[in-house]
Amino acid sequence: MSLRWMVFAVCLAGCHATTHDSSAARTREPAVRSQLRLVASDFAFGDLPNTLSDGPQVIRLVNRGHFAHLVEMTRLDSGRTAADLYAAVKANRQPAWAVDVGGPNAIFPGDSATVGVSLTPGHYAVVCWVPDSSGVPHLLHGMISTLVVSSASGPPAVEAPADDTLRLSNYRVELLSSLAAGAHVVRMENVDVAGAEHDLFVIRLHTGTTEDEALTWLDNFKGAARPFDVVGGSSAIMPGGHAEVYLELTPGRYLILCTMPDPKDSRGHYRHGMMKSFAIPS
Repeated sequence: MSLRWMVFAVCLAGCHATTHDSSAARTREPAVRSQLRLVASDFAFGDLPNTLSDGPQVIRLVNRGHFAHLVEMTRLDSGRTAADLYAAVKANRQPAWAVDVGGPNAIFPGDSATVGVSLTPGHYAVVCWVPDSSGVPHLLHGMISTLVVSSASGPPAVEAPADDTLRLSNYRVELLSSLAAGAHVVRMENVDVAGAEHDLFVIRLHTGTTEDEALTWLDNFKGAARPFDVVGGSSAIMPGGHAEVYLELTPGRYLILCTMPDPKDSRGHYRHGMMKSFAIPS
């Protein structure tokens, strides 16, 4: 597990966004066993069950708070508990027994996002890593919950069929085919042989915004209006893991980024070239 926060975290934490209907909320319904709908507030997750069945699960995050929030599903191995994770984060330790498997990445107030993850049996922490204005992650404000994933009975669930595959490796984003307007399920795979965690953040640039303006906003938020909309994405997953990201794409210019900080300089992976742009014509 990475005791990170994404490079743009301070700006996410400090922003009060105008409520609007998220494009991610209009994606097609997943063809899997069930959908787990979580409501984020400041600072808690609502509608969280005590147990889930293993296998493919779709998580839909609705942000009804005043700050940006995300969901990270973290499997707690070696008999560890959420209290152990809380203590490790507070001590700034990176425990190997905490395995990130993804979830909806950061969204702003009034938005929603949907991500499919694959869960194996075990105990999980459900956490939000977005920090407050002082850099303290919401996790340490109590935005950490637990659930148990148990072996399912009955027919196995299936993952939603993906329209495309997006492979993330060290400083590379590889989209296997072009995306068109409409609803999509994109399979995100972390194939990094160096062992790095990666996340996925998909944004649509506002009209007249340059890529550099968007990246600068992500680097150093200084009170200017956010020059993009968040379309969707997945929080961090470990190498060998995957997630299904639900997107609704309309005509415009897009960036696909990994925002995880690099250990060499703490800059986001997108500043090391881990970014891809594409456009959908009108």
